[in-house]
Amino acid sequence: MKKILLILLILLTLCLFLASCNNTPSDTDTSIDTITDTSTDTDTNTDTDTSTDTNTETDTNTDTNTNTNTETDTNADTNTDTDTETDTDTDTNTDTSTDTEADTDTDTDTDVDDNRVQAPNITILDYNFNEVALDSLKGKPIVLNFWASWCPPCKAEMPDFEEAYQLYGDEVLFVMVSHLAWGNDTVERAKAFYEQSGYTFPVYFDAKSEGYEKYGINGIPQTFFIDKDGYIQSYVPHMITKDELFRAIEEIK
Repeated sequence: MKKILLILLILLTLCLFLASCNNTPSDTDTSIDTITDTSTDTDTNTDTDTSTDTNTETDTNTDTNTNTNTETDTNADTNTDTDTETDTDTDTNTDTSTDTEADTDTDTDTDVDDNRVQAPNITILDYNFNEVALDSLKGKPIVLNFWASWCPPCKAEMPDFEEAYQLYGDEVLFVMVSHLAWGNDTVERAKAFYEQSGYTFPVYFDAKSEGYEKYGINGIPQTFFIDKDGYIQSYVPHMITKDELFRAIEEIK
């Protein structure tokens, strides 16, 4: 823009000069002024801003904490105490006397099982209604059986008891007690069953229910095997088989 104004100013000055020349008559001055002003202004402004901002932030945090604590405590305490004491006392006393007396003492000690159970004493009635204490029968092994005339298992095992009585009757006491605490059994019914069956083993009656209470009868038949000293060796809380019966008798006789 400044250059254009400059050109215009020069042209204006030239016109004024020519005009002044035309106003002077006496002077013939031919002046040809050629002003050529060629101005080529080339302004090339190329602004290229290339801004490349690359911000790459990579944070890699790898924390690996491995704590391995291995504690092994092995305590092996072995204490072996062996105390061996051997005391041998040998006393030899020899007395020689001129006494014509000979004393011979023979003591036989038999270890007794402290876990043995004494058979409870009960008072029962024999066939003729006489009272009999079970303790009064000590001295022989006893087969004590509780039965009732209405009891099918009792009836089923009685032939085996009859056979055992015929075989062991001289060595073992058979105490066949009619159990009257349950059912509708009576002495009369028990006697009738016994007589009709033709058995020969002794029959007793638990009229006072002492056997029921003292022997803890919770079912019949039940059989107890008592040795000659009055201790219970075994018992069968149900119908007994012939083999069981004979084996148990052999153990107490």
